[in-house]
Amino acid sequence: MTDFTQTDSTRERITSIRKGSESYTKCLTEITLNSHESFKRIKKVDPSKKIDDYVLIRADSRDEFFEVIDHFEGIADDEKSGREILETKGKGQETHTEDSRSAMGRGMSDVLFRFINQPSIVAWRRNGQTFAYIAQWIKNPSDGKLERKYLDQRQKNPQLVKKIEDLIPNTGTYVKFSWKEDNEQQTFPTKNDIKEHLGYYFELKNVLSGNEFSYNLEYVNQDGTVDNDRIRFVEYDVTEVAALGKRPLDKIKLDHLKAKCTCWHDQ
Repeated sequence: MTDFTQTDSTRERITSIRKGSESYTKCLTEITLNSHESFKRIKKVDPSKKIDDYVLIRADSRDEFFEVIDHFEGIADDEKSGREILETKGKGQETHTEDSRSAMGRGMSDVLFRFINQPSIVAWRRNGQTFAYIAQWIKNPSDGKLERKYLDQRQKNPQLVKKIEDLIPNTGTYVKFSWKEDNEQQTFPTKNDIKEHLGYYFELKNVLSGNEFSYNLEYVNQDGTVDNDRIRFVEYDVTEVAALGKRPLDKIKLDHLKAKCTCWHDQ
């Protein structure tokens, strides 16, 4: 059982991390693109291999958090490799390219450490083993400075380990991050908010447009009922979207753009 500290490969400050994860759209995109690249690597090696070809987003409006689950490669073969990937943010990793994204790039780390007072979880299964860590800012007792820590949960938290193994019977990755109204200064998004903001997000076009890969949403309502849906990319007028300016995507009203849709929005 090993806890470890994430080190910096480039400029690292809390403000830069927040900039990289300022909207739930960016957070979910980072995680999902990593999953999609993992899916493509599996298919490249063996096109006929049967796998669960979807990513599940679970959005809980009651407790205000997101979970993302896939059933692809998992982050690493063993503890040593996983630590090397998680320990140095962005080290030797290409991200934000169509053909090469790491299992755990800079953007993913921004998601995990986006708030000082809100821990996140990253876990995976591979080769019959389960790895689970809480990602949390903790003060160094020697100098009082905040550090990004990964706290190993394999012996401390058997309930979490069991949950991961129930969700991912074979191989795959699990990420959980909070989206608290008190921190975000906005209410937790509705199911339609999530579908629209991800559906219009151009960086997800290749993921959401095809049929080989499914992006599924499980939304827990305030009364505990659950709605299930699929997110698809929405064709839109790029010039009109550009005219909206550089506001965060979560803050943009998209109703007038929906009039241009001829896909699932009209159903």
